[in-house]
Amino acid sequence: MTLADLASSIMQNPAAIQDMNLEDTRDALWLLLNAIILPLLGHFALLSDRAGRKRATGGERLIPIDEAALRMGGLSPRTLIAHRDEFAFITKVGGRWMASEAGLDKWIAEEERQRSVGDRKTRVLPKLRLA
Repeated sequence: MTLADLASSIMQNPAAIQDMNLEDTRDALWLLLNAIILPLLGHFALLSDRAGRKRATGGERLIPIDEAALRMGGLSPRTLIAHRDEFAFITKVGGRWMASEAGLDKWIAEEERQRSVGDRKTRVLPKLRLA
């Protein structure tokens, strides 16, 4: 039995479900689960994750924390996470630490601007409080 056959049969006679035996019911459920429900659940999870990231960041593109650390001069991801309060572009989405690419670009541009004007009082990195 194909999914199309099953759907057609049930749509033509919904009461036919009452006449299905245990094996046919199991097979129909397995067919529906594999052909429709699991792919839909996977797609739903993907869309929900994307929507959650957009809500958390205002629709900004997020990059992994290790990529952000490299772009910030080779800092360790642990350092960024430990001092995340000093970097407004670091956020946690689900169980993963991420960085707003736009926020990181803005931070890098500001650091480069400050270095180019010779402002020696401005640190390249915020003062990190080490425990």
